[in-house]
Amino acid sequence: MTPTSHDITPKNVHLAIKYYTELLTHGNQLLIVSKPIPTIMDRLYEALHPFLGQIVWRFSITTLNDYKRREWEPGAPAIAHRLLALQTMFLRGGNTSVSIEPFLDMTVIELVTRLLPFVREKIWVGPKNKIHVPPERWTAFEEQLYSPENLLLIKTTLDVLHSEK
Repeated sequence: MTPTSHDITPKNVHLAIKYYTELLTHGNQLLIVSKPIPTIMDRLYEALHPFLGQIVWRFSITTLNDYKRREWEPGAPAIAHRLLALQTMFLRGGNTSVSIEPFLDMTVIELVTRLLPFVREKIWVGPKNKIHVPPERWTAFEEQLYSPENLLLIKTTLDVLHSEK
């Protein structure tokens, strides 16, 4: 899995291409996890399309709300850019996956429903980890959103959506 603690940017995409090509040429399978920028994904696709069957493209899309995205992921690509990258990679035949970890609002079911047509692999859904959120940012909204009752409702609904796919 790569990258593990950063993302692929215009400044490092050439290094990523070199690294990925080396790994893939030797027969490795690769999970590329990214908050994708469409132009960067285009460059990666151009360089790596001969190895498409060896790659899973997992894109982080945590909400449909760009305000929430800016609050919790400052400096990260807009949601529209991530959706475009997912759809484009899917249409190119890529093994697409999505990480909705952590989901940031009540639209998680709507988000999964919108993403499902463009996902060939898995959609990962998970809550925020309270341990890593400053106490002043863990509000009554988070208490409700990540309550056991709401998590069970989300899981049950997601199980139904998965069984229908």
